[in-house]
Amino acid sequence: MLSTPNKQFSIEVTSDSTTVAPPLLSTTTKKLFIPPWKVPETKAPMVFPTCPPSCNKEMSRFNLDGSLKDLGSYGFWVEMCGKLFLFGRRFVNWEQNVEECCKIGMTPIDLELATDVKCINSLIGDDDYRNRFSRYYWTFGLRKTEEVVSSYYWCSSGANITRNWGSGGEPNYVKNASENCVRMEFGRATNMLYLLDSNCGLVSGLSCQGPIIPKTCDSPVCPVYTCRKRDALFKTLADKATKVLIDPSKSGIWVTNDTRLFMISYPSDTKTFVESLAACCAVGLKLLSLHQEVMYSILVGAFNNASIRGEKFWTAATDQGCKKNFGFCSTNRLVRDNARWASEQPDLSTSNGTCLAVSSDGLLHDELCNTKMRYVCEGRAQIPSLLDAVERECAAEFKLTRSEVKALFNSTPDELREKCFLKCYGEGTGLFIDGNLAMDSIFAAFQRITFDDTKRLLDMYSAMDYCTNSSKGMDECDKCGSLLNCGQENSPEEFEEFVETVQLTITESPLILPPVKGVCPEYECIKKPDQVKLLATAKNFTRFIGQAVVLPFVLQLTVVCNKKFYVFATNVERTLSRNLAFCCDRGYRMATIDTKEKYDCMVQNRITTFLNLPPGTTFAVGATRLGKLDRPSWCYSDTEFDFNLAEDFVSNDTLETNYGIAISFEPPLIMKAYETSLHVVCEK
Repeated sequence: MLSTPNKQFSIEVTSDSTTVAPPLLSTTTKKLFIPPWKVPETKAPMVFPTCPPSCNKEMSRFNLDGSLKDLGSYGFWVEMCGKLFLFGRRFVNWEQNVEECCKIGMTPIDLELATDVKCINSLIGDDDYRNRFSRYYWTFGLRKTEEVVSSYYWCSSGANITRNWGSGGEPNYVKNASENCVRMEFGRATNMLYLLDSNCGLVSGLSCQGPIIPKTCDSPVCPVYTCRKRDALFKTLADKATKVLIDPSKSGIWVTNDTRLFMISYPSDTKTFVESLAACCAVGLKLLSLHQEVMYSILVGAFNNASIRGEKFWTAATDQGCKKNFGFCSTNRLVRDNARWASEQPDLSTSNGTCLAVSSDGLLHDELCNTKMRYVCEGRAQIPSLLDAVERECAAEFKLTRSEVKALFNSTPDELREKCFLKCYGEGTGLFIDGNLAMDSIFAAFQRITFDDTKRLLDMYSAMDYCTNSSKGMDECDKCGSLLNCGQENSPEEFEEFVETVQLTITESPLILPPVKGVCPEYECIKKPDQVKLLATAKNFTRFIGQAVVLPFVLQLTVVCNKKFYVFATNVERTLSRNLAFCCDRGYRMATIDTKEKYDCMVQNRITTFLNLPPGTTFAVGATRLGKLDRPSWCYSDTEFDFNLAEDFVSNDTLETNYGIAISFEPPLIMKAYETSLHVVCEK
């Protein structure tokens, strides 16, 4: 028996309970699966549950050595604060969360210790984890009594819950008298968790904690090293945030194409594996990762462009701590079965593990990790859209034209090259990891899309669950193509919104070399449920006032020119970075006006008329001249900026802080540079 220190809650090992497979619905209906964790109609969630005195650990879920079978299927696991935490990819109510944790020898999470809160908060702000977290998870907290005013306590210890409450610092006991269970909300804007008193029947993410359990080795243990930019190598642009390399040639040989850049160390610059990881971080890049098949041909092209022959260079892969299970430490991806090995490689066998180098012909070799050799760092070039970059790379690899790619996204793939393109695209955008769906990130994206709409959340996950289990294929390309096609066919609206969410939230920060055109500043996109719902009520050619708590605004929606334009007139000055986030938080992008025809269409259809603002009022658009005043660029398009769109007051503005661009849509038609702007045009 495993018990907590005060023995108020215990886990007992008993025989397995019987599991009934969920029934399939008719394949002609849109909703394909009843989620297997859905509570049967005969067992409604308790309004006022109690802390269970004991629960059942199912031994059939464990191997003889005590390790949990199929560990990765539950969600993602984190060892910290001397405990093992599970953040699952199932939606459960409070009682189900307790039951599921018990079955794997764990308990729901309690946050009595301030150190545990600190540990979880550190994960919320960690780039490797933040996009894998869902919005809500259950805890082991309950209301003590059914009295209207009653304290809450942790089932594991009986201690009162007095800290970390959201919305004013403590539950609103009178208003929320039926909200008897406690769940966590992970605040993406603050990188902090908050406790909420909630209805016990709501569904939230499964989460558990427990002792560290044995686990089978399936990935390497990456070395500990300091990953930090060397500030002395960079200068900061006028937005006081964007950094660019001062003199790239001092660091290495640079090779760029339309979508990627590589820094290859000079022949005199050789380092060990760990030293190479840190050296790439110093210039804002990552040590080379070849987890995508398309990268091999791109890398060989880079070596050819640099006239490099017959040498080997460190990649980010090692099998330290897990012999023969290689993984790339810079991207947390495994070396796949389709990796391109040199003849008779890998051939070394050492107790400390080996690290992988790549030769100039694009083949992998295992080497002793303390060997000094040259290395390759990689990053994204300055590009308007990561998705566009991935699309270009994959189309080139599988010889598809842009028109064929466009048609492919609206049809069923037939040819092998089309299916392999979809696999490549899915891996490049993060939809697939190591040949499988990136379930944690997708699970979290569903919650960001649906907010707290339980029914829609379950519908989306049911469709994905069905497609994941029903999509088969002769190889990975065939399976990936089948899976994406299943999503389009069986849940088209949800699939489209999911793809849009991926487009708005996926980021891979480019390294900024001395800019040749305006640089778009980085921003974080965090969808705001109240604002998204508000915009959803707007109709074509309408004007209304949104009474947001902090940000009153006047909004006009116009559906013209094959776009939805949301034009906001506000009372808050915003920089370009904040304007980019403002549109993205509402599910849109700042407007791109990359053709004269589009601008004329927007003017002719009077997209700002009903705001009743003075003639010539300008609105911020998605263009920038940060770092390059004489060559503005569009943040979401490669098209050259046209100074003849309207009367030009941009060219003669020499203030570096005025790096945003605003345009009017009512005469007089002008465009000007700005540091901050009150008004903005978003589009979709």
